[in-house]
This record gives sequence, structure tokens and C-alpha cells, in this order.
Amino acid sequence: MIDVIGTLDNFTLLPTPVLDDTEASGFRTEQRMQVSLKAASDEEALTIEFRPGADGRFDTDAPSEALLNQWIESGELVQAFCASVRAQPFQHKPGKTYRKKGKSMQVGAETVEMESFVVFSGVSMAPLAGGPALDEQVRKARASYKAKQREYRAKRNAERVAQMEAQMGERVQQMRERQAAQAQQMAQAAGQPAEAVAANGRRRA
Repeated sequence: MIDVIGTLDNFTLLPTPVLDDTEASGFRTEQRMQVSLKAASDEEALTIEFRPGADGRFDTDAPSEALLNQWIESGELVQAFCASVRAQPFQHKPGKTYRKKGKSMQVGAETVEMESFVVFSGVSMAPLAGGPALDEQVRKARASYKAKQREYRAKRNAERVAQMEAQMGERVQQMRERQAAQAQQMAQAAGQPAEAVAANGRRRA
């Protein structure tokens, strides 16, 4: 579990595309809540992201908009309990000033500057003073991580099964071709036409 401590600066609900083969368009739009937090140690801007469940609703452990507004107005130190962290790449826009220089990359005939920012996968958030027991938060963070892991593996397994089913005809054809080739070799070794040799290699009467 990752415990991020700081003061809230802003939050927003972002419509985010997610690939989904069950949708006619091939994707669905997921409303994710991104909370901007200034670290207590150096005021570095950090992003905590809360993702909704399969029903499109946020978990009860995720902070409400009313609570987030309250923490922003009070400047109270809060702690965000997170299950994981990732780097989110983004492209610098021409004419806009950024704190750090991006990495130059060639995209087709154009040279662009790319940078990345850290995004924490949030599970819950609470005030630092009188906050919840850490062992309970660790359990929730692990449960959230394992649930996402199972979801990913289930998706990968379904894709693998679909791929195997799509290749079934081709695989059967390859098996028949190998069987015919083996029969041809057996027939040549026995000095008989291939059709006179059974699939199991025995001579037909």
C-alpha cells in the first residue's frame, strides 16, 4: 500500500475511453475522478485517481465531492491510500510553458516533446488526524489491487479463448494435412498408394 499525505488542491471527473469488445463501438466511456494533492513534504503536485466499479459507481471508500470540497476549503492534511502507481505520458503543446523540458521524440515527420506524470491508483482517502487504522487500509488496498488483477486476467483469458476458437478451423486443417503427409510417408515406405494406408499407419486389406 502507498500512503500519500498532503493537502487537496483540486478534483475533476474525467471521461476516459476504455477498450471493451462487448460494446458495438469497441470501447466504453468511464468517468474517473482525479484528485490533485500537494505533498506535505515539498508541495509537489500529485494525482490520485479513483476508478468506478462495473456498475459505473465509485466505491463507498472513495471520497465524495462534498468531502473533497470541504478538505480543499479547510486546507486540512489528508492521506490517500493507494494500491499502485503508474507513469502517465502526455505530449507538450506548442506555445505552452511547462515546469520541465520534455523528451524529444520523432512521430512521423514531426518532432514532439513527451513527458509523464505519476498517477496513484486511489482506494480511499481520510484526514491525517484521527485517521483510520492502517492495517484495515492495507487490507482494502490489497483487495482493490487483487480485484483489478483478476479483472485483467479474466479479460486476457477470454481473449485467448476467443483467439483459439477463431483458429479452430485452421488448426483442424493443419492436423488433417499432417495426417495425410504421415500416411503418404507410410505408403511410400510400404510401396503402396497413400489411400491404401489407414490413418493409424496400418495397411488396409
